[in-house]
Amino acid sequence: MVRQGTEMDMRGRCSAGQRILASLIIRIAVSQSFKSNCGIIALDEPTTNLDQKNIDSLASALSMYVSLLVTFL
Repeated sequence: MVRQGTEMDMRGRCSAGQRILASLIIRIAVSQSFKSNCGIIALDEPTTNLDQKNIDSLASALSMYVSLLVTFL
């Protein structure tokens, strides 16, 4: 961040709650910009803390979803 011509180091200046809120706002803004049939699915670490069975299930569900989208387009 630059303020009055001076670069400011912003690391460590926000609470965890503020960082989470900023992250959610950014995600909402990105989803709003991609909402009109652009064919992009953005996933943020979708397999974190999943076991192999659930990873396979997620992959299968995403594959079916993409197949449905291709069918309707």
